[in-house]
Amino acid sequence: MSLFRLPLSPRVYLAYQALGSVWVNAAINYGLIWPARDQPSFAVFGWWGSVAFDTCLTSVLLTFFTVLSGSFFVRLDLKRKFASRSRWSSAAPPWFQSLAASIALRALAFTLVFGPLGALVGLAVLTAYPSTTGFHEFAVFKVTFACLLGLVVTPLNAACVIAVPSFGTAQR
Repeated sequence: MSLFRLPLSPRVYLAYQALGSVWVNAAINYGLIWPARDQPSFAVFGWWGSVAFDTCLTSVLLTFFTVLSGSFFVRLDLKRKFASRSRWSSAAPPWFQSLAASIALRALAFTLVFGPLGALVGLAVLTAYPSTTGFHEFAVFKVTFACLLGLVVTPLNAACVIAVPSFGTAQR
């Protein structure tokens, strides 16, 4: 017996996607930083190896790969009848339907918007940090940053996928 009746409504499904993104992004980003746990300190600002560089890279790559992989899993959930399409899919403006129909276009658009925006927010937060930080502080910042960015990008991407008929492809 399921806690929710299947298929999930679009609103419940987007909440499910957001919660899932927190767990996935926390695990991935903590796993990425774990090999550096023995490093005594990290420069907050600088080039390769700094927290700021990692933040900018995370912002761009997380957004891009969230759209690519997330779209696959949302379409799979729709195919398995785990989620249902939104009711407003036919009322969406044509530009939105074009963006929603193309995974490549959506990945590029999301990366161009949320990559720099996430990086700017992350860098603004880092200005409150001292010039160097330890592993624990870096890990907490990295995981929190990735989870918050995922909370924005993942449900928006899922909303695009469930808004377009034919599992994310444009109708002809």
